[in-house]
Amino acid sequence: PSSGNIKYLRDILRRKFGFKGIVISDAMSIVEMIAHGYCESPKDCAYRAIRAGVDIELGNECYSVELENLVLEGKILERELDEAVYRVLEKKFKLGLFDDPYKYFKYDKSCIYSKEHLDLSEKLAKESCVLLENNGILPLNKNNKLGVIGKFADNVNLGGCWQYSKRIKDTTTVGMGLKKEGFNIVGTKSSYDINKINDVLISSDVIIFTIGEEQYESGEAHSKHNLALPKNVVNCFNYIKRLGKKIITLVFSGRPLLIKDFTSSDALIYCWFLGQKTGDACGKLLSGDDNFSGKLSVSIIDDIGQIPMYYGRKKVGRPYLKDNQSYQFQVRYEDGSNFPLYPFGYGLSYSKFVYSNLETDKKIFTINDSVEISIDIHNVSENDGYEIVQLYINDKFADVCRPYKELKDFKRVFIKANEKKTVKFYVTAEKLSYYHFNGDFSCDIGEFEVYVGDSSDTDNCITITLV
Repeated sequence: PSSGNIKYLRDILRRKFGFKGIVISDAMSIVEMIAHGYCESPKDCAYRAIRAGVDIELGNECYSVELENLVLEGKILERELDEAVYRVLEKKFKLGLFDDPYKYFKYDKSCIYSKEHLDLSEKLAKESCVLLENNGILPLNKNNKLGVIGKFADNVNLGGCWQYSKRIKDTTTVGMGLKKEGFNIVGTKSSYDINKINDVLISSDVIIFTIGEEQYESGEAHSKHNLALPKNVVNCFNYIKRLGKKIITLVFSGRPLLIKDFTSSDALIYCWFLGQKTGDACGKLLSGDDNFSGKLSVSIIDDIGQIPMYYGRKKVGRPYLKDNQSYQFQVRYEDGSNFPLYPFGYGLSYSKFVYSNLETDKKIFTINDSVEISIDIHNVSENDGYEIVQLYINDKFADVCRPYKELKDFKRVFIKANEKKTVKFYVTAEKLSYYHFNGDFSCDIGEFEVYVGDSSDTDNCITITLV
């Protein structure tokens, strides 16, 4: 376990990496080494943790009860304890706590829920939303009559796991945010019961359909066998579709859920947990007052059987051959797709960006060189917008088998309507390096494929060679 791992904490972290700071355990992780089968008692836990180099124990009393006895018995040296004490005292001096022990309790409380912080919260919320589908319904015309349906219609629990703000009731809900933005809301119902929501459905032109997981359904200690939404949610969605209503689906969750049932939405948005300005962010994005720019930081699965699904998968001996489906032994699923529903790095916008002219200033380089990679991005729409341009590397022939693609750089670029910009990246030996079997961080001689595009699914590729 990490809390008792001398190799990781002393040999690698301190000696190899040169780390001079404090090492603090996770909550209860020192005493939990008993459950790991690594220690016999709290005293043994304290001994192994202090020897490994853990300076502060969080959440238990192995250190406070046992360290003194371990020193008196000669099982740990006083200088080993002094090392940890010194690092803690050094940090306290740097923080000014010896001049004023209550320094950090005297902050200006007017900053709590200040306009500056709320504006930043809203900005982050807007930049975090990922537009997955849009058949042209967005931006949404404010003349439409909207019905807001589902468990997040009026829900203030939009901060995710470990949110314990006393101001949670001040959260702008989805329904409130749409009203503030000037939309005509004919009703909000936090339900999927057709009998309870039918009046709202009948009187609405467009349904804002909110789905996902609440604060205590998603996050730490909330693993699941199945990431599909409950049947009543899917049935409600299908009922609304049969009515011929337009549906904009908002997904709230701390993880990628199985959302294939909702891809027929007129618009589909992954909202994650956006915090106290959730409603404001959703209202401004749906109205078009702000543009979407978020990209997926995970892959969203097509089916539960694909898990684990991630973009940086290792190469295999019998790779999937899209053009030769008759070959029996390639790595593939017999009953479904090899690929995610939405790939890592994916996200739409009200702008439309076209990539072209991927170029490099040199095809062959040495370890001290920097290779310039450039690409043109043309906004062929009437909407200004931000595009997150992503650069991936494939080490074609390495000492250790490497992933098909690894994200190595990205840039968030503002491009006006009908404007074209050239975006440049610089590839160095450090960007091509990884940890080898001997622990050295270095790169391989040979060919590298460089991909630049709007997601990990891009085919825009150029090859460079390190000699």
